[in-house]
Amino acid sequence: MTNAKTIVRLLNEMLSRDRAAISCLFLNRVPANKSLAKHPLINIWSEQSIDTIGILGVLNGVLQEFEIEQISMVINEQYPETILFFECCDPRMPLAKGQKNPSFDEFESPSTEK
Repeated sequence: MTNAKTIVRLLNEMLSRDRAAISCLFLNRVPANKSLAKHPLINIWSEQSIDTIGILGVLNGVLQEFEIEQISMVINEQYPETILFFECCDPRMPLAKGQKNPSFDEFESPSTEK
């Protein structure tokens, strides 16, 4: 049975193989229409009345449908275009500014190489 820890392990393995490519892919956001923004499972970012979605929002929507723990990404504060690692998260944690649906952390962070 697949669980969030397995998915996180795979995402972190991909990240270790090509941090630039995976960071670029997961940090990219595209505009989302109002219908998608109102979907109860999809994580949408809203800032200045513009709704956007990224691949992690889609993935977490799928995980919610199957009642699997959510996943978050930890971004390098010095280099915000770089993801340090992925981790499991507790959907009950407070939302980040602009975020409409749950996501954030509770799981032990893997060591960060590179």
